[in-house]
Amino acid sequence: MIFPNTLENKLGVDQIRLRLKSYCLSVAGAEWVDRMRFSADADFIKILLRQNLEFRQILEKSETFPSQHFFDGEDWLKRISLEGNYLEAEEFLKLSQALDTILACKNFLVKTKEIYPQLHQLAELVSVTSELPQVIRAKIDDRGTVKDAASPELGRIRKKLRDEQSRLRKLADQLFLNAV
Repeated sequence: MIFPNTLENKLGVDQIRLRLKSYCLSVAGAEWVDRMRFSADADFIKILLRQNLEFRQILEKSETFPSQHFFDGEDWLKRISLEGNYLEAEEFLKLSQALDTILACKNFLVKTKEIYPQLHQLAELVSVTSELPQVIRAKIDDRGTVKDAASPELGRIRKKLRDEQSRLRKLADQLFLNAV
């Protein structure tokens, strides 16, 4: 069945869409709301209603569902898909945090699959492992700085720079004391 273009506005769906977007934790969530469309598929609607009910139960029970570190990685993916481009250390840190959140969400839904079966089905589609965030954290610290141990060469260069800075500070101190 084809619906008129104005159906959503006549039903107030545009207002519901705005309200939903205000609850989104990321740009990607708001874009997901924008892509939502009216449906007359009863089976699809039932699945969505069950998912909604399950998530509402999570919120009502005050369960600790992971909801921090939702970052939109679309810009990162676009940038690194071009040869010669790279992510900054802070962006790698955010990527690691986002992956940790995704994994925590999946783990929560796997542990509670009998209670929240519809949401668990969504988690089954996620194929992220803990390996990538661990590799990133081995190279980037909690402040988003590349660690000295990220590579032997970097460690050597930074040690050499620190030694040179220390030598220059001592030399400056000696010059200052001789001038006084």
